[in-house]
Amino acid sequence: MVGKCLLIVGCVYVLCVCCEEQESHHRDKRGARESNCWHICPGGDSYCKWIGGLYRCDCSRPGLTRFCEDIDCSWSGHCANGGTCVNGAKLLYTCVCPSGWTGSTCLERDCNSGLYCKNGGTCNTVTGGQGYVCTCQSGWTGTNCTLIDCNSGVYCKNGGTCKTLNGGLDYECTCPKGWTGKNCTLIDCNSGVYCQNGGTCKTLNEGLNYECTCPKGWKGKNCTLIDCSSGSYCTNGGVCVENGADYTCVCQNGWNGKDCEQVVCTWSGHCNDRGTCVPISTNTDYTCSNCASGWKGKSCHLVDCSSGLYCTNGGVCVENGTDYTCVCKNGWTGKNCELVVCTWSGHCNDRGTCVPTSTNTDYTCNNCASGWKGKSCHLVDCSNGSYCTNDGVCVENGTDYTCVCKDGWNGKDCELVVCTWSGHCNDRGTCVPISTNSDYSCSNCASGWKGKSCHLVDCGSGQYCANDGVCEENGTDYTCVCKDGWSGKDCELVVCSWYGHCNYRGTCSPTSTSTDYVCNNCVSGWKGKSCHLVDCSSGHYCANGGVCVENGIEYTCLCKDGWSGKDCELVVCNWSGHCNSRGTCNPTSTFMDYTCSNCNNGWKGKSCHLVDCNSGVYCKNGGVCVDDVSSGTDYRCICEEGWKGKDCQFIDCDSPIRCLNDGECQLQNSGLEFNCTCAQGYLGDNCQIDMCSPYMIADIVMVIDISDSQTNMVFQELKENIKQLISQFPVGPNHFQFSIILYGKQPHVMFHLNNTYDNDTILDAVDNMTIPDIIRGPTFTGEALQFVYKESFRESNGGRSEVDRYVLVLTDGMASDRQKTLEQAKRLSTIPNNQVLGVGVGRYVWHEELLAITDTVRNVHPLFGDNTIVSLLKRTMFGCDRCTTSYSDVALAFDVASFGYEQLEEALKVAEVLISQVHTGINQTRISLSKTVGGIGETVFNFNKFSDSSQMIPAMYGGIMKEDSCHTKDCSSGIFSCVDASLD
Repeated sequence: MVGKCLLIVGCVYVLCVCCEEQESHHRDKRGARESNCWHICPGGDSYCKWIGGLYRCDCSRPGLTRFCEDIDCSWSGHCANGGTCVNGAKLLYTCVCPSGWTGSTCLERDCNSGLYCKNGGTCNTVTGGQGYVCTCQSGWTGTNCTLIDCNSGVYCKNGGTCKTLNGGLDYECTCPKGWTGKNCTLIDCNSGVYCQNGGTCKTLNEGLNYECTCPKGWKGKNCTLIDCSSGSYCTNGGVCVENGADYTCVCQNGWNGKDCEQVVCTWSGHCNDRGTCVPISTNTDYTCSNCASGWKGKSCHLVDCSSGLYCTNGGVCVENGTDYTCVCKNGWTGKNCELVVCTWSGHCNDRGTCVPTSTNTDYTCNNCASGWKGKSCHLVDCSNGSYCTNDGVCVENGTDYTCVCKDGWNGKDCELVVCTWSGHCNDRGTCVPISTNSDYSCSNCASGWKGKSCHLVDCGSGQYCANDGVCEENGTDYTCVCKDGWSGKDCELVVCSWYGHCNYRGTCSPTSTSTDYVCNNCVSGWKGKSCHLVDCSSGHYCANGGVCVENGIEYTCLCKDGWSGKDCELVVCNWSGHCNSRGTCNPTSTFMDYTCSNCNNGWKGKSCHLVDCNSGVYCKNGGVCVDDVSSGTDYRCICEEGWKGKDCQFIDCDSPIRCLNDGECQLQNSGLEFNCTCAQGYLGDNCQIDMCSPYMIADIVMVIDISDSQTNMVFQELKENIKQLISQFPVGPNHFQFSIILYGKQPHVMFHLNNTYDNDTILDAVDNMTIPDIIRGPTFTGEALQFVYKESFRESNGGRSEVDRYVLVLTDGMASDRQKTLEQAKRLSTIPNNQVLGVGVGRYVWHEELLAITDTVRNVHPLFGDNTIVSLLKRTMFGCDRCTTSYSDVALAFDVASFGYEQLEEALKVAEVLISQVHTGINQTRISLSKTVGGIGETVFNFNKFSDSSQMIPAMYGGIMKEDSCHTKDCSSGIFSCVDASLD
């Protein structure tokens, strides 16, 4: 069989069970190779030797196997990891392993021992049992599940934040508001989270729960629900309805507001329909005035015994708040002492039999004793005898009698005046006897009466005629003259046919007794019993948006800004809103309306509220303004081509008129301006200028000296030369533009660059030029040049930034302000694309100043004439420096014999212009020149002779116009004759 190599724990060597069939050497204890089973022998310092035909271990002590194996436990290395070796039979031994280890030699982990994976972790062996892996329960981590796992969410509850301590052996929780404890599982009553609205928090179950002791008016787990039963919310009898954290009060009649705290005095119940409700200033309470008779108190709810309304038959009224008690006299009972008690003998004075009426509210006495009569058997029966003297009439008076004496007498038997008898004054005054008791007088007559016996009607008392009727006395009677709408003895009956009861605003309907009325169908704006109270809800009273406030039979209008008056009918013109802050408000003569004048430009109408399209304010750049037909307060613009926007104020880059000739339009300044990027070969604001036309356009300003040093003849010659110059150019806004400024002691503009637009117009303008006398005087050339610098090339004066510019200073060079002239000339040279040319004019010219003005000989022209014109034409009409350049070889040939002198000179000028306009050079355009004289050709110069036109032009003139030629000026004059030199 093949041997097997095993690892010995705690030793760096490998145990090799030697091979019996394919034996390998155990060379020594450190040279072993596992692949060949070359490992040390297990016994201490043993060596592997060939003994008896086998490889054996030469053991360090006797009694071992050939592999030096122990036959008992005497060798301590049998059991690993602290295992205990126990001898067994047949030279074998066993190992008793400590907790945590298993296997024959205690080399394997014992996962069931519980030593490895703590805190509920599951142990699994690996690498043949010699290692283990723990699967930890949630909340634990580490090799043996002994470290806290804060990310597990096990420890800090309710949103707490977990942080490990002591290398993961412990943790702490940072709890959110409302929680506390090791794991944030305990209620924190002090946090203010749980019991709201002033509730008191108390923890329960050792902090795992809580309860709230809510203040009055709150309930619920967290005191967040309204508790209507507390009576905290709805006053004045309102019924509280809970709505979670809010409540609604269902108010009793006569109250409103969140808590029914606001009195509504229009409800008559506050005063129990017995008085007038008057709110207290805060509207939280009221008082009642004018309580009906028999009532008093805040709500007319308390009985008023003093009125005498309640207790009859002599009963005494006792007030008990909202009720009363009658203390009845003997013989009476009932709430108001209205019921008779016939068992009381006093009713008939013990002289008869008491019999109650059917309603028990009264009685009669039957069978009165002799000499008595009457309801109560209390009246003397005068018919039984004569008691009164002096013709007095016996008047039975209870248990006695009274003699009703003739006028002026009284006494028991009418023998004396008795003023206590009320009949003297008709029960209406106080009888006063005369000292002798022989007569009397009456004083203190009752209201409505007067006279000695208070027997005459007194209308002045106001007792008789109701409803403002007029009382008229008729002795002991009266007549009432009733006001419209009333009739009857005392004007107490209503006459509904009179419209005044309802103030001519409704229909009068009498009550059942005809002593009062009500009004129905009040006209709009009125209400109340007599249609006399203002009804603001009708909308009749306050004009111009005013708010109507009712005040009984009157009203108040709360006017909007700009209006005043009882009905807000008067305009207040100092309020700017009438004219929308766009004009001046003018009231009409009645001040009940207004008109607006001086409306801001762009507005019109009564209130400056309508758009005025004719003002020119709205649609810019040629746009046509159209009013908004629906309201007139807005407008729309029909824009010209090239414009857009509400007011046609924005450039329309998509319009074909903006950038011509394939130019690209780009908006600038928020769309108010544009710039054209022109295609190659074009320029101008709109790419309208063809750079490769036969000429280069320019703006040319002529500054002409007409000071005292210049004569009128010179001025006329100048005008002709100027006309000749301008006639060579196409004139217009897309071509050449000219301006002429005359100056002497000050500059004077004849016309700016944009004042003339065609040749005929400008030539007429030049022809009509005259010298203004006001500018004659010294030669202030500097002043004129300063004016040109500031004004002539302005865009408003026709200046174009993209074209060439020329300033022609036509002067004799004798400036009166020489230093300023030189300074301003230098400033002019700083204008982009500008050249200053000096042209001498007049009989005497100082060329040094012209040279100083122009700073180059090339720009100085001695006299205004053909040379000046040719120079400008060369620089403009025949130039196209900005076009695409191509180069050629140009051969010029002159047949000299076919020209006269002047013709030849003109031909040479044309050639000069041609040469000066092309780019000459070795690698550019090359020019050769030849001439033919008498059929014989001659080369003046070839293509490679000159690279610069400044050299070509003199060579051309010298080669063609040589003095030895017969085409000199002298020969052409006819004075001299030409002889062929070859004949000499």
